[in-house]
Amino acid sequence: MDLLLILAFLVVAVGFFFFGAWFGRFFTRYPFGQQSVTGKEGMLSKVATVEQKVSDHYQVRIDSQIWRAYCTEPLSIGEKVVVTDINGNKLTVEKLQN
Repeated sequence: MDLLLILAFLVVAVGFFFFGAWFGRFFTRYPFGQQSVTGKEGMLSKVATVEQKVSDHYQVRIDSQIWRAYCTEPLSIGEKVVVTDINGNKLTVEKLQN
């Protein structure tokens, strides 16, 4: 009897674990009912901080990552910019309007 009870408990526990893992993936893929956004679409409209000026481009920081950025107007270090386009690993940015 005790062995049967332990076996039943293990089967139910393992079942709940796999059901929870299967069901939980929906919350990680589609948080709060929205589709997750990755790639180019995830970067557009993100706010970055200008870290430094390098000859013909700037280095900006977005979420702890350093990116190469180009802007048609001069920028200063520490200035906030917004990503408007992506071409490969190069960002096009504009000054953030307050």
